[in-house]
Amino acid sequence: MGNIRKTDSKKRILKAFIEILSTDGFNKMTVSKITSLAHINRGTFYLNYIDKFDLLEEIE
Repeated sequence: MGNIRKTDSKKRILKAFIEILSTDGFNKMTVSKITSLAHINRGTFYLNYIDKFDLLEEIE
């Protein structure tokens, strides 16, 4: 059950990342914007990634 929730959170984060990247650009992107759009708390983001640069690195 935990893996399903983690996968869902990562999908939400990725979707939010792409949306913010296309509208605001990477420099204006914040973890707060990502988590707000993904409807997750900041703690969930930080369980998966160190920061937005870590997220970008994983996507690349």
